[in-house]
Amino acid sequence: MVNLTCVINHRSGVAPNVTWFLNDIPMVQTGANGFQNGVFVETEKFPISTVSKLVIWSASPKNEGKYTCGGTIVYPDSVVLRLTRKIRIFAKKTGEIYSFCMKM
Repeated sequence: MVNLTCVINHRSGVAPNVTWFLNDIPMVQTGANGFQNGVFVETEKFPISTVSKLVIWSASPKNEGKYTCGGTIVYPDSVVLRLTRKIRIFAKKTGEIYSFCMKM
């Protein structure tokens, strides 16, 4: 699971609508909270800030890319998501566990 959190502080008292982008293309919402392919968003508006969380339940290479969060009255910010798979190998003779990262 991948959780991306975007916090927008707005002292103007006007809570902006939040838009998520993947590789500079707006992500299209398909339901109340859901996007496509197991990607969901939850946005909470407070008096001086807005918090938006984008959750990818079963991340795969198709979810890699630049994620951008922004609103109509704020400067957007981005993060690049690259996935790796952590593999654990058990050596039966010694009982030692080795772990390493491998690009998917």
